[in-house]
Amino acid sequence: MISDHGECDDRMDNGASEAIGPHPMMSAETPFFELTVPTCKRRKILAGRLMHTNLRRSWERSRSWLAGHYTVMPDCVHVLCSPAGAEADPLNNWVRQWQWGVIRELALAVPADDFWDERYDALRVDSPNAYIARWIRIRQQPVYGKLVSDWRDWPFTGEVHRVIPGL
Repeated sequence: MISDHGECDDRMDNGASEAIGPHPMMSAETPFFELTVPTCKRRKILAGRLMHTNLRRSWERSRSWLAGHYTVMPDCVHVLCSPAGAEADPLNNWVRQWQWGVIRELALAVPADDFWDERYDALRVDSPNAYIARWIRIRQQPVYGKLVSDWRDWPFTGEVHRVIPGL
């Protein structure tokens, strides 16, 4: 975990399982992205244990993209991610896969477009230092949203894949 000063902190992310180690295909040229994926009409339906578990499960199963650090808010998901290799599916395909995966896992009888907004923000993160800065920002989202006073108290945050070795 990264401290407020960008240093590594050996505490676990709020009970989330240990991150999966760096992917063997990762290199200095691998691009990173910060995604903000909202629910349809920004409905506050995501921040719960079941949703958190199913999002992690969908990301863990992915072979095309790697989900790094993330924060699940009531109405959107912030996730830092990276392609798993040169043959990765387009980013939009990966996002749709995990969106559908969550709906399937929860056995929801709604189309993906009625659960997730069809639009999402994707910001390219160009360096490990920029990744750290983006992670510090997204982990603070529950504080900015006045849901907790300290980001460590938000239970719906963590890391799935260690996309930057050493973090």
